[in-house]
Amino acid sequence: SEAGVRAGYSRVVVRTLGCLRTDPIWPGWRKLKRLTGNYKVPTLELAEGTVIDGSDRIVEWADANPSG
Repeated sequence: SEAGVRAGYSRVVVRTLGCLRTDPIWPGWRKLKRLTGNYKVPTLELAEGTVIDGSDRIVEWADANPSG
């Protein structure tokens, strides 16, 4: 997210591909479902495995955890 970049983090964007009703057949969407229990994006997965789901929560996390 832009908030993460502003907080000093680099990002790796993982494209999920697919579209409505085909989401479960794409590996990116299956991983997202395993991580979050849903197919909603954006989702942030931290290096230690913590998952933060949703734009507002990602921005809150980035603001509270500046890098460096």
